[in-house]
Amino acid sequence: MVKAGDPAPDFELPDQNGERVRLSSLRGRPVVLYFYPKDFTSGCTTEAREFASIQDELERRGAVVLGISADSVESHRKFSERLGVKFRLLSD
Repeated sequence: MVKAGDPAPDFELPDQNGERVRLSSLRGRPVVLYFYPKDFTSGCTTEAREFASIQDELERRGAVVLGISADSVESHRKFSERLGVKFRLLSD
């Protein structure tokens, strides 16, 4: 189990555009990594909108936002387009 302050284990997953994202390629930058159950559900939609609303501030601080769920790349693409989110949604 990862403890607070420990580096997250490396992984590589496709985003909503099918592009691969490797966590280790972001080392040295703050990463806001959040996990959510399912695209298009009310709670997950609210959560994604909240992260989108603060994304510009996070980016000014050098941070990258990544959302992860088990939904497909295609589902993530539709979800991000509908919400207009600019951060990457990864399919696990």
